[in-house]
Amino acid sequence: MIPNKMITNIEKGGVMIKTFISLLLILFFSNIAEGQWIKNGLVVFDTITNKTYSLPQIAGDASGTGAYICWADIRNFPYENIYAQRIDSSGKIYWQRNGVLLCHASGGRDWPQIISDGDGGFIAAWEDYRNPNSTDIYSQKVDINGKLLWGDSAVGLSNKYPGLFVKIASDGDGGAFYTWIYYGAHDYMVLAQKVNKLGKREWGDAGIIVAGPSEKVIYNHDAVISVDGNGGAVITWAESGDIYSQRFDKKGKRLWGEKGVLISTNNDKSQIFVYTIFDGINNTYVTWVNYDGILHLQKITNEGLLLWKSDKIDSMPYTGGGGARRLISDKEGGIFLGVGRSIQHIDSSGKKLWGDHGAYYIDSTAEVTNSQMVNDGDGGVINVSQATIGYPQVVAQKIDKYGKASWGKKGKPLTDNPEMHNFPQIVSDGNGGGIVTWGSKNIGFAVLALRITNDGILTRVSEPNSNREGDLQLKNYPNPFNPETTILYTIPKKGLVEIKIYDLQGKEVICLEKTIQEGGEHKTRWDGRTNAGAKASSGMYFYQIVFDNKVLTKKMILIH
Repeated sequence: MIPNKMITNIEKGGVMIKTFISLLLILFFSNIAEGQWIKNGLVVFDTITNKTYSLPQIAGDASGTGAYICWADIRNFPYENIYAQRIDSSGKIYWQRNGVLLCHASGGRDWPQIISDGDGGFIAAWEDYRNPNSTDIYSQKVDINGKLLWGDSAVGLSNKYPGLFVKIASDGDGGAFYTWIYYGAHDYMVLAQKVNKLGKREWGDAGIIVAGPSEKVIYNHDAVISVDGNGGAVITWAESGDIYSQRFDKKGKRLWGEKGVLISTNNDKSQIFVYTIFDGINNTYVTWVNYDGILHLQKITNEGLLLWKSDKIDSMPYTGGGGARRLISDKEGGIFLGVGRSIQHIDSSGKKLWGDHGAYYIDSTAEVTNSQMVNDGDGGVINVSQATIGYPQVVAQKIDKYGKASWGKKGKPLTDNPEMHNFPQIVSDGNGGGIVTWGSKNIGFAVLALRITNDGILTRVSEPNSNREGDLQLKNYPNPFNPETTILYTIPKKGLVEIKIYDLQGKEVICLEKTIQEGGEHKTRWDGRTNAGAKASSGMYFYQIVFDNKVLTKKMILIH
């Protein structure tokens, strides 16, 4: 209980205590707490000085349940720079507020790409403007603690060829493969590089010329890369009306001849939106859209042989927005292919499993773009997209293994906040759901994140007047408190219960419970001490219960 003397001072308006309590209560009823999911998205980055879209990217962490989020912002006008943050499945943020700076060199940089590095951290690549006469490609490796492993200035991919539109794939050994496009005054080239886990360029200081120099147009973004399952990489590009692929071993040796394999030709008529993915066995899928808007798909063996006579995906025209670069493995040798408003499941023989038109994830009344998807762990996918339904927002949809939309014709909006929400990205949360990040425009441009479970629950901190998450209940009394408080909780069935206290930085203060308990009402006490037995300082804390993949978090105030 709070001592009578303290209550008296508060009632009399004691200046120090009154000010202290007022500040804490402002925090208590705010939604800015780092370290937990909140309604409408956890703020990963937000500052009014950022005046540009942040285009966030996301990759899974070592646990398979959390994520790394990377973005560009212009908080230090006039230059954009690249930042990153680590977040776990409960919404806990690990690194400093507004992220870790990935490069300390002069000039600006933007358009980041990001992959998991297989060592517990991630690798990012971007377009870099430190050289005032060219746009170069640089890369950085970051460990689980946010430490820069390839130096404060990062690693340049070429000492000779600048470029744009970098793409990145893991080399399976802690390093990465890269491809990018060089635009000369009268010619074009596709370049490639491999950087090992120590940050050393392995395919020469200049990199490898994959294609060109050529006067044929190589379209924006249309040089892409995927692994080959044998320590090498496959690079695919659109060169005017032709689609080519080339395979390289880990030493940079060409395996499909000097020019590569011609996948498709269209007599100088455009073929664009190229994408590629390894099937997990011995083959690579390549997809693209030709000039008349029809989607095409081809499958190539690691020996460079085209497996299908016809590459046209009938009845799936590229219309209605949504983005063509949505191609993921089904983990069984087939793929999920997204185009327009629909997603198709195609098995390893090329058979369409979800009807001629695929499964529609949103109805025709919404304008849709920038879609991404992940496996749901049960033969289906979870798709996120930017949809204009009154205002630009992020909408999720689950397509089950039978090709049925699970969350209604319009999907499930991730926010009810009428701001501008755009450029969503998603990564698996390891439990059939996903962690989603996106850009949002309010006063400045922010980066937000939210977790959506396999059954469509948007995990978040409960509202101040809410004490339940489904059948899970949580509250404490007294609040504020001194010197101890009782935490009451209810679980719906027998199972493992964890109750922990966190500070404002998301660091664990003490674990109060971690035992298997019977269903029903329970209680525990916190005496205001840490795991080490020291007295915790006055301030606001979070108390959290984790049970059966559900997380419920509340706020409380300790006053000495």
